[in-house]
Amino acid sequence: MTKPIASIKRVNELLIQHGLHAKKHYGQNFIIDRNIIDKIVAVANISKENDVLEIGPGIGSLSEALCEKANFVTAVEIDPKMIEILEETLNRFDNVEVIQDDFLKFDTANFKKDNLIVCANLPYYVTTPILFKLFDSEIVFEKIVVMVQKEVAMRFKASKDTKQYNALSIFAQTCFDVSLAFDVSKHVFFPKPDVDSSILVFVPKPERNCAELKPIFEFIKKCFAQRRKTLANNLKEIISNPNDAISYLEKANLDTNIRAQSLKFEDFKRLYECIYT
Repeated sequence: MTKPIASIKRVNELLIQHGLHAKKHYGQNFIIDRNIIDKIVAVANISKENDVLEIGPGIGSLSEALCEKANFVTAVEIDPKMIEILEETLNRFDNVEVIQDDFLKFDTANFKKDNLIVCANLPYYVTTPILFKLFDSEIVFEKIVVMVQKEVAMRFKASKDTKQYNALSIFAQTCFDVSLAFDVSKHVFFPKPDVDSSILVFVPKPERNCAELKPIFEFIKKCFAQRRKTLANNLKEIISNPNDAISYLEKANLDTNIRAQSLKFEDFKRLYECIYT
């Protein structure tokens, strides 16, 4: 029987055998608990009806479980040295393609798969750029299931008038049903990171066309540019005539002393329409 990749012994064996080590600049922290891997795959509810896109497979701990469950797995790995390990750890599977590329430069325009699920343990240092690329891409997926830094997960789930609430919270919650499946201790990784993680699930809302809403989201980002300022003061940096900021807020039925973190998407949309339509 093949030994699971997700164990401290197997991870060390592979790294020593290939003369490699975890690279901090690539955010490499390998899962060493197969139980956590199985919980992630269970949350994703992957079956032989699904193709899977994995970003940052590393040595293949999660990839192994994905290949066991999915129809086909496409794994995009930035580190050419990890490709050597993946060729060994995944060689028993014929339903996987490993692509050596930076996902932020990966061509998503022609990436078309059936019943696609994105499932990944994302590198902390590029979590948000990767998710925004997925959100903005032409890729059609059923859901995204990702492990992220716990603090980042809280931002995606944050409610208005909280410290974590920002443009990212609004974008995600407007276009997706966002849920936190479970938290993951930092002790199930090698090397051990400084923080705990969380598993987030994003399911697209069919009634939302997020591509059409992009100009509004760009506007919202600018409204959060300086959180300590009132929205009126932030607006002065956005609109053509700064003197109109108060009148636009009044027209949108918003308190003239309000801050961006106290508004919901519908409030921003109303304000955007008052200014630009």
